This record gives sequence, structure tokens and C-alpha cells, in this order.
Amino acid sequence: MSFFDELETSLEEAVEIKQGLKEPARVTRYEIADAKAIREQLHTPTDRLRSQNAIKSDSPLLRALWSIYRSKSAGRGK
Repeated sequence: MSFFDELETSLEEAVEIKQGLKEPARVTRYEIADAKAIREQLHTPTDRLRSQNAIKSDSPLLRALWSIYRSKSAGRGK
């Protein structure tokens, strides 16, 4: 089977899974770390923790992660 054939088969399978026609072989979920608990445990303010990890407060990544965290903590996330 060529690379293209494998890719095509994989994409067809992905579409079937997305449409609910087939169950995925496995599902991987990642737990979102509780930043507040980590900060409290380290006795570190938000700004210092952010600067130590080179995260800018206007970062699109930070905003995206915050919205995911908020939706999950409010029970709206999948």
C-alpha cells in the first residue's frame, strides 16, 4: 500500500468517526493543570510565574487556554 493510499484510508476513517459511523480505536484526553493550586503550592504570584515561563499576558495561546479552562470549569467543555 502506498503512502497516498494509507493517507486516503486514514482520512476516510477520520470522516466516518467524525460522522459517528465508526468508533475511534482510542481516545486521548489531557487534564488541564490547576494553575491556581500550582501557584499557591509554589507561593508564586501570577505575574512572576508567567514571566518565568515566558508567557506574555496578551498571548493568543494564553487567551485560548484560559477560555478552554473556563468552559471546562463551568461544565461546558467536552
